[in-house]
Amino acid sequence: MWRRSLFLLATSLLHGQQFDGTVVNALTGDPLPNMRVRLSGARSQTYTITDNGGCFHFTPPTDGMFTVEVDRPGLNPARRSVYLTDDPATIQIPVTLGGIITGTVTDPNGLPPEFPQAHVQLYTRRTWPGDSQGRLILVATMLVDDRGQYRTAPLEPGDYYIGALLDSGTGFSDRTWHTVYYPSASDMDSAAPIQLASGQEFRADLQYLRVAGVRVSGNLQIVPPAPQDAPVRIELRRVSSIRESPSPSVVARGADYRIDHIPPGEYTVTAFVQDPAFIGYKAIFGDYHRLTVGQQDAHLDLRLQAIPDLKGTVTFIGDCAPTPVRVLFNFIETVTAADGSFVLSGMSPGPGGIRVAPVSEESGASAVSILLGGREVLHQALDFPFSATDVRITMKCGTGGAQ
Repeated sequence: MWRRSLFLLATSLLHGQQFDGTVVNALTGDPLPNMRVRLSGARSQTYTITDNGGCFHFTPPTDGMFTVEVDRPGLNPARRSVYLTDDPATIQIPVTLGGIITGTVTDPNGLPPEFPQAHVQLYTRRTWPGDSQGRLILVATMLVDDRGQYRTAPLEPGDYYIGALLDSGTGFSDRTWHTVYYPSASDMDSAAPIQLASGQEFRADLQYLRVAGVRVSGNLQIVPPAPQDAPVRIELRRVSSIRESPSPSVVARGADYRIDHIPPGEYTVTAFVQDPAFIGYKAIFGDYHRLTVGQQDAHLDLRLQAIPDLKGTVTFIGDCAPTPVRVLFNFIETVTAADGSFVLSGMSPGPGGIRVAPVSEESGASAVSILLGGREVLHQALDFPFSATDVRITMKCGTGGAQ
């Protein structure tokens, strides 16, 4: 059985080097015997087992901060941080029985997929203060076995979304096959949530979709001219709540391109030329569009432009001491120099936001302003081509974390 630690976090102020605890079922309150409990401190750790009443007892050698963790196959591990000083105390740790999602993935003919790296992805929705809808977060990626079967690790109760993904690198030959989301949706926004209860085993079989789709084609132009016969990579990606694997992409040379078997839907189209002298990803020309694909072939001309660098500085205000900062845009990352300056090169032409975070987690600083050519873009996506290339970032301590 796979095991995956999903921690229940809490902090308690306890007094005393000696303390007792009880492990209980979070849903019923019943004590749980024979549970393995670990006490970890800065320099030591020790273990014990709960008795028939679910009780455990520790006598740490010193005062200070400790972590008490309960873990057992089939359960969602629970952890509490405790601070011990002078007086005896008792804590209670509730644990939940993990739910399981299992199923079989088949191709459109009802057979286990033969191509390598067939995989299933599991998502759940997370919310943050000021964001009631939240967004879907990847929980796990699972390969299927030779019979097409998969099984998750124990999961906390909640709503989950699951899909069997195909992309252009998995080696399948029939381009009419496409990704499926439970129960039989072509994109995540049309998928149904799996409402998983504590201890439940939910079966979610997935069959890849067969959709003939249509052709997307058009002319290619690079301005200014790129090296002769420079390869242009063109990717279509569903407009969805998550960043999904791209539909079959092409590498085009010459004055035109075509991509076949694209199902109806809303897509982003990204085209770029990479720097041939650079090892890794570094785009030097690019173009980006939104495209609605219907029941008829679609035509879209692409005009690739030189992708400029984003240059700027990071400054700190208030009591924050200047520190190196990571600056990111569309998977390209750099670190500020000693004077706070930075340069981002080779970025994808698709839209994205500038993100910053101190290199040191102890800094406690986050961005309070990001100006692009004098325009505030702290919480905005930047469209390509950029309206400006000069960036000014202001950081301040105690503002709630990195952007």
